[in-house]
Amino acid sequence: MKSILSSPGPVVEFNNRDNIFTPDKGFLINTAYHFNVNWTGSDYTFGNLEIFAIVLP
Repeated sequence: MKSILSSPGPVVEFNNRDNIFTPDKGFLINTAYHFNVNWTGSDYTFGNLEIFAIVLP
């Protein structure tokens, strides 16, 4: 079975941590939405929402 997926979409990230390598406090939130539709070259039509968060005390 051969299929084509094409998933463009926006990514929004907010980083409030005090250090990117060894953070002690703050938070990181990453949100991405990817969509697959016919006009992007995909054989299927669906969307994918991803939310990722790290919260430090």
